[in-house]
Amino acid sequence: MQKHALPIVLMLLVGVVVAAIAVFSSQSRMEGQSRATGGDSILINGGAATTTKRDVVLSLNSQVVTTQMRIANSLPELKLAGPVLFQKKIKWTLSNGYGKKTVFASFKAGNKWTTPVYDTIQYLRSNLTPTLVQITLKITPTSAQLNPFFCKYDTDCVCGMYAGQCAYVNRYYSSKACSAPDFCTGITGNCQTRCIRNTCRLSCEQPAVQ
Repeated sequence: MQKHALPIVLMLLVGVVVAAIAVFSSQSRMEGQSRATGGDSILINGGAATTTKRDVVLSLNSQVVTTQMRIANSLPELKLAGPVLFQKKIKWTLSNGYGKKTVFASFKAGNKWTTPVYDTIQYLRSNLTPTLVQITLKITPTSAQLNPFFCKYDTDCVCGMYAGQCAYVNRYYSSKACSAPDFCTGITGNCQTRCIRNTCRLSCEQPAVQ
């Protein structure tokens, strides 16, 4: 009796293990833990591994004749999602945040919904390369830049150094004052550099009082 009992016990244990595996596998499929179930499938951007945009395109396939489907970014959302018209391709927006993204789908077969299928994709931050924009400024030279003695106002003129010597010149051309006092103020010391007829000159006349 003991010799026959051992094989029977082993067979019972094997049967229990096989049944447990079958139940676990069935439960996993029901929880949407399969990318494809019996021909049903979903692909994000044609099965791409990564994307830098939240807006993607889903490719869907159902082995059953169906007119409705449900899509969501998580299983809890899938259970609450309303049915939409079945389409083989549809635009979709991934959930917020970067990283691994999963999209689930289920199809209506008669009065029941098929086991959910899913696909994943890595949502990566876009590497933005700064573009250097070269701006060329076209500067039109003023009269003062073309003529070192040109002026519009008295304040445009100075008594300074130009081409290595003292001159009554537009301040644009002089970076150093003339050190010869008689040249800048005249012998009497009453003269000053003024703009006369658009030219910097030494004037010993007092400017008219406005």
